[in-house]
Amino acid sequence: MHYWYLAPLYGFVLTILFSFPMRALAEKWGMVAVPGGRKDHGAPVPMIGGVAMFIGTAWGFEATQSVTADWSMFLVACALMSVIGLLDDVFDLRASVRTVGHLVAALMMTVGAGHVIRLLGDPFFMGPVGTGFLAIPFTVLVTMTVINAYNMMDGIDGLAAGTSLIALAAMAVLATTFGLYPEFIYLDVLMASVLGFLVFNLPMGVNARLRTFMGDAGSMFLGLAITWFGVVLTQGEAAVASAVSVLWFAALPIHDLIATVIHRLLEGRLPWSAGRDHVHHHLMARGISPRWTLALLLATCVAYAAIGLSGPLLGVQDGVLFIAWLLAGAGHF
Repeated sequence: MHYWYLAPLYGFVLTILFSFPMRALAEKWGMVAVPGGRKDHGAPVPMIGGVAMFIGTAWGFEATQSVTADWSMFLVACALMSVIGLLDDVFDLRASVRTVGHLVAALMMTVGAGHVIRLLGDPFFMGPVGTGFLAIPFTVLVTMTVINAYNMMDGIDGLAAGTSLIALAAMAVLATTFGLYPEFIYLDVLMASVLGFLVFNLPMGVNARLRTFMGDAGSMFLGLAITWFGVVLTQGEAAVASAVSVLWFAALPIHDLIATVIHRLLEGRLPWSAGRDHVHHHLMARGISPRWTLALLLATCVAYAAIGLSGPLLGVQDGVLFIAWLLAGAGHF
């Protein structure tokens, strides 16, 4: 890879650099989160972090000078998610329109790039479980679920980006441990771009005047990216981990999505209806500050990632990991 060592730096620096001019355009484009209703952030905040992250990521990928057709498809699919998310931030798209966008991105990964979940591992202690003729629809469903899960995590400063960063870091550990160096560099680029965004989003006080949200453009883009790399690392001849292990990397967002949907259905509400009923809302309603809520949830994600890594690195059985994953989900509910 030519100049691979510069690629993450490009992602980090360009995410920061593009954030400044885009902040100036945010108000003109209507890309500003205005306090009110479920939004209690105090003052209008530009929602351009997701677009800046995508620009940094795309430039960083190109800096490697080794982007194949598969990874070009990845960038196109991520661009689609950024555009759909941008339009949703500005025009508040209907759920059906967002769903179509998620579906198209998932089909680009499965049909376009050929990344499909065909093997789940051994979650039931009965041997490897495959998806058979349902491989493509199953992968599409998983992809759309993870995209929505990370979208719903975007509720307090640093949470969606922090949980994404931990998932990407865990996958980078797998990639470098098992010699998948192109994937490792691409993951580094993504992580660097997320770090560039966190310069404007972490609740540190010193960056209050530059406060920026990623918006749906960022959360949808990151949800797709995490799913894409998860499939790459668990499927095919180059697989380095089971799908059960990698499932832990996104455990908190997925558990929260499932719990929230079930609670809403039990209350007679639509699953996609708005509400302050996610895990971070529940914690803050019990008097925990946003910063401590963020710290607690990110620590949980780190613990979950470590559990997931115990499979490929320490040989913990898929069945044990899957039972533990279900128990963690039940506890979350």
